[in-house]
Amino acid sequence: MGFCCKNGDIKILGSLSYLAPLLSTLILVFMQLASMTTSIALACGFIIAGSIISSKEYMKIFLRPFSKS
Repeated sequence: MGFCCKNGDIKILGSLSYLAPLLSTLILVFMQLASMTTSIALACGFIIAGSIISSKEYMKIFLRPFSKS
């Protein structure tokens, strides 16, 4: 096991793991090795949605200062 799994927060690590396919896809598109299609854009949206859903506990912590009390 790696250092992050032993000493880090596994929930954050899981949420950040969604970035790997998103970043690799965007790099391919920006380097013009792949074209941005509707299906790629939709898949990127699903990846972002999955990351947000998996980190909803942490979203509450970050949005707390902006909530009206």
